[in-house]
Amino acid sequence: MPSMRSSKYLVAYDGSESSKRALELAISIAESEPNSEFVFVNALSLPAIANGDDIADQIIQESIEIIHELSGIVEKLNNKCQVKLLKGAEPPNLIVQTAIDENCDFIIIGSRGKGGFKGYLGSVSYAVIQKSPVDVIVAKHEEPIDIKL
Repeated sequence: MPSMRSSKYLVAYDGSESSKRALELAISIAESEPNSEFVFVNALSLPAIANGDDIADQIIQESIEIIHELSGIVEKLNNKCQVKLLKGAEPPNLIVQTAIDENCDFIIIGSRGKGGFKGYLGSVSYAVIQKSPVDVIVAKHEEPIDIKL
């Protein structure tokens, strides 16, 4: 019998390996919770593109491609879903504010974005955890470290 739970999730996705894991986790939740809703987002940092140079064009194009990718995934889900491109100065603030505005119960985010250093929680993930009034699920991509006790 399918679960009757109904939660709303914001899923932050930037194409990094750990955000792909967050996306996989969201899809798994969607399949097991058919009544749940999802808001898939990509946060585009405007200061990074303010110069209007080739790098800015590349960042904009990458965000457009990510939105198309997310739209294709959403079409395959039976859940109520939205895809949004968030634009502003600080991605963590955009993600948290969108979760608040959309009345989300959870945020699902990768442990590190494209610029993260291996072994550390990414700055966006960390800031989202610190600022979010809702629970944050952090998806890890890398293999766990073997800790000997």
